Amino acid sequence: DTSDVGQVGLFGHANGGTLENVGLLDVSITASNNSGGTFLSVGGLAGYRRGAVRASYATGTINLTVGTAAIATSAGGIVGYLGLTTSASQVDASWAAVNIAVTSTSTSASTDAVGGLVGRMVSTSSTAVTVTASWARGTATSSRSSGPGSEVGGLVGSSSGTGASVSGHWDTDTSGLSTSAGGSGVVGRTTTQLKSPTDYGASAGDTFFGWNINVDGDANTGDSSGNDDPWYFGTNQDYPILQYGRDAVTIAQEINPQRTTTDYDVDNDNLIDITTLTLLNAVRYDLDGDGRSATGAAAVKYLAAFPGVSRDMGCPAACIGYELMNDLDFDTDGDGSTHTSGT
Repeated sequence: DTSDVGQVGLFGHANGGTLENVGLLDVSITASNNSGGTFLSVGGLAGYRRGAVRASYATGTINLTVGTAAIATSAGGIVGYLGLTTSASQVDASWAAVNIAVTSTSTSASTDAVGGLVGRMVSTSSTAVTVTASWARGTATSSRSSGPGSEVGGLVGSSSGTGASVSGHWDTDTSGLSTSAGGSGVVGRTTTQLKSPTDYGASAGDTFFGWNINVDGDANTGDSSGNDDPWYFGTNQDYPILQYGRDAVTIAQEINPQRTTTDYDVDNDNLIDITTLTLLNAVRYDLDGDGRSATGAAAVKYLAAFPGVSRDMGCPAACIGYELMNDLDFDTDGDGSTHTSGT
């Protein structure tokens, strides 16, 4: 909780460098501002960001109260205010599920800006400010009715300057918003449209076409074009999540709370049930059996093996290992030979 502080977030004012692979769950920010001549910039990751944000995410809530003397407010799920510097600023391959509410009585001549991912982005003719291959699903609201009011958008609240460029999506169902700043590259999608794809797609009409981007800036990593395959799409019940070093079970449940859950501990003994060769194969990705330790590429494979998984795998307490629930057939074609393909 803060009062009359200008810039609020995990990083209040982050100037220069790169913020990469940062994940924030259940952010809760309550801030107020009634100081004359003060701008309030609030974001889950950074209140005011000059520089790059890559492969990062935030979930949670932001609640702001703005008094009559405050100049203007910028609030976003990842970044409140992005840009206005002598070098480029950007948000690449990032997402936010942050619900933002601004209660404002400001009489300032400047607008408030509230966006699901970025509140306000400001560029110049010589400094680019971009948002690329990113999405948001949180709500964004502002009660301000005095002066020029507020600019509220599903992905970006306000975008200004000739060097601004945005490509991304917001969930029109969960946000309740039908518009966003950022130009034609910002497209509102329904929950079904965001969850249904299971890959990047093959043509410009596909939801996530062009989202396989070079995140780390190294042309020698990733595929032949240097693209890093930053997104994991799961099943047609899942929003896309980042592949970088995340606990797949935790993130899948945080971002997909309505996904079908499956109890993998039906006898409630805190041991994950192994009933198929596929599940047996997945043990290699989480050897201690807590259901939460797989990260990176292993996390993707673990989650694929346990569809519809809940955060606790169904264990009444912490999962502590595995148990084989039935005989498994290693001779699936009946030729009398043991087959280990895929295990």
